[in-house]
Amino acid sequence: MPANLIEICCKCGFVHRDDRHKPHHKQRKLHYHWMPENNEKVKEGYTLHATICASCIEPDGMVDWAEYDEQRKKTPKEYYVKTSYNAALPYKYRGKFDIMYYMQAEYFDVEL
Repeated sequence: MPANLIEICCKCGFVHRDDRHKPHHKQRKLHYHWMPENNEKVKEGYTLHATICASCIEPDGMVDWAEYDEQRKKTPKEYYVKTSYNAALPYKYRGKFDIMYYMQAEYFDVEL
């Protein structure tokens, strides 16, 4: 996993992690990660990690708890952090949020 990460929901903008600030403060909200089709973008040494809130993937904003739990169990051990509440994006959503991520990555200014 990259050392410097910025994790911001590509839909609602919630900041899950921003390594530019010390101490590294992680918000506590369920979220998914994935690798977009054309990879993640790196700006000024920070990886803009493809992130979307678990509540943002459905139009009604409801979390599918069973699906989240299943994906959390599939998270590789090297990425599993008990207090991070992250999980791999379900396969059925692959590619669906890539455009939102790339728009965010294009316009997000990493400089403080």
